[in-house]
Amino acid sequence: MILGSERAAVQNPFIRYAQETGWTYLTPKDALRLQRGETGLLLHDVLVSQLIALNPGVVDHQRAHRNPRITDMRLGYMLYYK
Repeated sequence: MILGSERAAVQNPFIRYAQETGWTYLTPKDALRLQRGETGLLLHDVLVSQLIALNPGVVDHQRAHRNPRITDMRLGYMLYYK
């Protein structure tokens, strides 16, 4: 009896489902770039764009980059919702 891998049995179907529902898959290379290197856990540009979109008139591009509480957050995702 041959057992399938977790990637084929669980991860690939989940990634496919997430993409079908509006999430964007990030390759490891893209995630590393958005995290600004291996030590970054935050998808910084994604966070900033979402903060601006969700808080019009309150958060702008300059304010988001100027606030150290935003840039120092430690969150990481391999999928994000647009």
